[in-house]
Amino acid sequence: MHKAHTNSNGTAGPGIRQRATLQTKVLLSITVLVTVVFVSAVAVALYFVNMDWKGELESRSQFIADLQADGLAQPLWNFELGQAEAMLRTLERDPDFRFAEITDSNGTVIATRGDPVASEKSVVTARQAIVHSETSEDELSTIQGTRLGELKLVLSQERLRDSLVQLAAISLLVLGLILFFVLQGVVRALRMMTTPLKGMVVAMEELAAGNSEVEIPALDRKDEIGHMAQAVQVFK
Repeated sequence: MHKAHTNSNGTAGPGIRQRATLQTKVLLSITVLVTVVFVSAVAVALYFVNMDWKGELESRSQFIADLQADGLAQPLWNFELGQAEAMLRTLERDPDFRFAEITDSNGTVIATRGDPVASEKSVVTARQAIVHSETSEDELSTIQGTRLGELKLVLSQERLRDSLVQLAAISLLVLGLILFFVLQGVVRALRMMTTPLKGMVVAMEELAAGNSEVEIPALDRKDEIGHMAQAVQVFK
């Protein structure tokens, strides 16, 4: 029997190459589409998560700076620098702590803790004035305070960025799983169409070669593939 679907050199004929190309194009198109949509959605989500977490970090740094500045007022007023330095040491308990600095009203550094940062991009910085206030004798009103200096608190964004990297890695894993199952489904769907089409191509080539006894596949199907098989059957 003449094998019309192969060339004389044994290589696959145009029909098989076209089907392989079609499947490759479909899979590539779906991969690109799913990847672009998924990555775009994840990028937007990570952006808003980053903004939210950074906002919380900034709020926490300012809250801590406010509390510490209130606590530092009395030690600085009494020139108890040792107590002020001890209060700075307590800030190191915060897992995001990077640097803290106390300056007097002239901008002179009184005490520091931690390592200064070269760039502000990877940290959040909070500043709070250190003000000593006194109450009146009846303790019902507060006399205008005296500015003693300023507290600078720097918290690192390293943990925040590590969390974002972990989320991105998990998202890539999810993308891989989605692509795997989607492409598996697409391949199965393509095979439902290409397998009978391949049989019809072979049958038509056999009919063209004069073999009228060839069997036409998918004649029992009620869908478009079955209609195509019925059309090929006419040529027998």
